[in-house]
Parts: sequence; C-alpha cells; structure tokens
Amino acid sequence: MTQPKIIIVDDSPSVRALARRGFERVGFTVFDTDDGAEALATVLNERPDVMLLDLTIPGLSIPTFISELRALREIHELRLKLLLYSGRLPEELRDLCRRYGADGYVQKGYRIHHCVAAVNAVLPHDMRASAYA
Repeated sequence: MTQPKIIIVDDSPSVRALARRGFERVGFTVFDTDDGAEALATVLNERPDVMLLDLTIPGLSIPTFISELRALREIHELRLKLLLYSGRLPEELRDLCRRYGADGYVQKGYRIHHCVAAVNAVLPHDMRASAYA
C-alpha cells in the first residue's frame, strides 16, 4: 500500500499540529503551512494526494488560490484532491465545494477521526488510511 500524503493549509499553528499528529498516527505523510505560495510549491514538489484548505486564512484570496491550484493540477497532471474546511454550516460548505470544484469538506470543530474519514472518502481504496484508533 502506498503511504498517502496530505498538506494542511491553515493559519492556526495549533490546528495544524493537531491535524498533523492525527494524520501521522494513521500513516499519512504530512506537510503543513499557513502560506498560500508555500502550499502551491509543496503541491508541485511533494505531490500530495489531498489538501485540507482552511477558508479563512488572513491575506489569502481563496478564489485566486484555488484557481492557481487548479492550473497546477492541470499543467502537471496532478491527482490532488481538495477538501475545504471551515466553521461554516454544511449547506454553505457544499455550495462552496460546487463553486470551487472541491472534492469535499470538513466542518471545523471536527474530531480527528471525522477528518480522517472525510479524507479517506476521496482517496482511492488502496491509499486509504487505517481507522483512527
């Protein structure tokens, strides 16, 4: 089985640290950043399988960032899955997923096993992490 890779893009160091520990615990290789340009560079250099993107990063235009991400995916034929996450209501998040072409969402305030399940749902079967213990 291939070890899945995830990049977590969030402005909160504590959220990134919690998510990092949770995903590493179930076998992911984890990258994290609070910076859009660094996130795009990591996507290109490390080719993660999934991005977990916070929608409220100060100074980051989400529509512009997603447009740049989409261009990278097309030019370099990346299979990166995009999950949005925010404290917004699920209905809002579903609408944003449709608008931005995201593969899914996680509502903030999640427990890590819910986040792992959401990520697993967008990965091919042979790349899914083990259940969160």
